[in-house]
Amino acid sequence: MNKKDNNKRIAKNTVLLYCRQLISLGLSLYTSRLVLKILGETDFGIYATVGGITAFLSVIITSMSASSQRFLSFNLGKGDIKGVINVFSTSNQIHVFLALIILVLGETVGLWFVNNHLNIESTRLHVAIIVYQISLLNCIFAIISVPYNALIIANECMGAFALFSIGDTILKFIGVILLPFISIDYLIGYALIICVVQLFSRLTMWWFCAVKFPNIKYCHKYYPSLFKQMFGIAGWNSLNSIATTCYLQGSVITLNIFFGPIINAAYSVAMQAYSGLRQFCSSFQSASAPQIVKYYAVEENDALFRLLGFVCKISFFLLFFLTLPFVLTANNILSFWLENVPPYASIFFIWMIISAYFDIFSYPLDIAAQASGNMAKYSCITSTLTILILPVTYQLYCIKFPPETILCVAVIIGLVNCLVRIKILSSLIGLCFKTFTLNIICRCILTAAISSIIPILSKLYLPTISFRILIIIGITILSTSIGIWFFGLEQSEQNYISSNLKKIKYKLIN
Repeated sequence: MNKKDNNKRIAKNTVLLYCRQLISLGLSLYTSRLVLKILGETDFGIYATVGGITAFLSVIITSMSASSQRFLSFNLGKGDIKGVINVFSTSNQIHVFLALIILVLGETVGLWFVNNHLNIESTRLHVAIIVYQISLLNCIFAIISVPYNALIIANECMGAFALFSIGDTILKFIGVILLPFISIDYLIGYALIICVVQLFSRLTMWWFCAVKFPNIKYCHKYYPSLFKQMFGIAGWNSLNSIATTCYLQGSVITLNIFFGPIINAAYSVAMQAYSGLRQFCSSFQSASAPQIVKYYAVEENDALFRLLGFVCKISFFLLFFLTLPFVLTANNILSFWLENVPPYASIFFIWMIISAYFDIFSYPLDIAAQASGNMAKYSCITSTLTILILPVTYQLYCIKFPPETILCVAVIIGLVNCLVRIKILSSLIGLCFKTFTLNIICRCILTAAISSIIPILSKLYLPTISFRILIIIGITILSTSIGIWFFGLEQSEQNYISSNLKKIKYKLIN
């Protein structure tokens, strides 16, 4: 395995995914603004809540997608095309079966929950149920598309993956523009638009896989041992998915129960703004995930540990660099984005970003654990810690704690969970807990603390002038850039970045 080519591939894929995310972010944020304006805060909150129910039912999607990618990447790393075909076929069988299970659960347990436990006005309940049924159909489309999505990522076709995402975002944007001209309830119309776009996107993805990978086709064979292996990893990994869903989607339901749809709207707005920033880092992580598995498959442990540390560190710095200006100017940014900012939106946004500073390490560490194939201990402990966020928050809400409490709890548990992940990986793949914690985690936190001093002081003491926000953002960008360069990066990393910048400059000049 040529490490230099692998690094170039990761860099190329990262650039492609960043371009995709830049376009998608701009369109998604403006689309969200239009949707909030058209639907209003109450209907916007209803959609976020009902969508959370179907997301909770489809929790298995994430775990099975990770399982499929793991086995596809593992066999691709070994050059076993027959193994890839077997995994792809088995994955299709599993997901059709899972789609039927989700459909049954959605039409029974999920529908019962919407009718009996959500805080929705009686005059809008029938609309909420229709939107729920449409969202459930979206969920089914997503489930049966997992094998194809996993095949594209495992083969590192990030250009196609980026185009699908951009096309999906553009179609949603066009649909929202046309929404006021549709002669049906706007909330139902919006749900239908999302459903049609999802269906078109999935059909396009299936067509691409058929053309790009003609040798990898579904075969009508059943492989019991492979089925058991994939379900084994997915089963343990689903614990993490359930815990994460309880935090992300269960929080929407909990906030709805205690505070109503208006707070749901604020939470949803903050989540969309935060998700756009978070996905910049996810792009880099997604580009490196197949290589983490492939390094493990060929037992190149030194390369695996270096890549794992690099991905964690750079992911943190990218997130920190992008989000600190937003943390310091959250009210102004949201006011510029939206005409009417829902109450609590800015404080939700800030706490989401703070919690993400520790959560950002979870994805690459989870990929390393999945590569080992031994997920039982790892998943049980980490998922238990994550799922504690909801019951702890529920009890605090019962004694009148404010809405942002759920995110404050997430910050504390997120730090503990990060350290636990590293400790367990020390026994799974031989990762050194002390070295990784000091060189990666502590270094990232120290760099963030040092880089934040001057921006925070500028926010506190700069006089109130018309372009004060621009000065704060400028100071923040400069401070974080200097801090990351001198305190966050090692000499070899600085040299690597400098050499690549020189190459880019040379190409531009010549």
